[in-house]
Amino acid sequence: MYLKDMKMFNLPIFFFLTIPILAYSCYTDIKFRKIYNANVVFLLGFVLISACFYRCMPNWQYALIIFFCGLFLFYIGGIGAGDIKLLSVLSLTIPDAYIVDFLLLIGLCGLPLILVILINYHYCGGKNKSLPYGVAICTGYVALHFLV
Repeated sequence: MYLKDMKMFNLPIFFFLTIPILAYSCYTDIKFRKIYNANVVFLLGFVLISACFYRCMPNWQYALIIFFCGLFLFYIGGIGAGDIKLLSVLSLTIPDAYIVDFLLLIGLCGLPLILVILINYHYCGGKNKSLPYGVAICTGYVALHFLV
């Protein structure tokens, strides 16, 4: 297989260099309930530079669909804007055949997170009811790498 035929998603070096960025996104999402624009822009730059270096084509069509659907969900109060930006940038690296799997894994990774937040809020007197869904997005991305 020629390098130009490979997707960024299948390149281990890309994956292992992405992990620290995702870990920092999780940290800021848990601690501050924010995914900072600088982090997402850095990840986007890394994705685009990797795409040029490895001669891969990012998955623009699904990234844009996810972004605009997410923008609608943001305006009705369903999800945070940082989560949508992170999800859109990560979807640039996912091949078409795995987009649905990626979204399902994010949902599955989010279920335990929802339970922990609800238990903390109702039974432990937690003050913050918001959900750091960037953790589920990053976990779903990592899980997809190991399952595919």
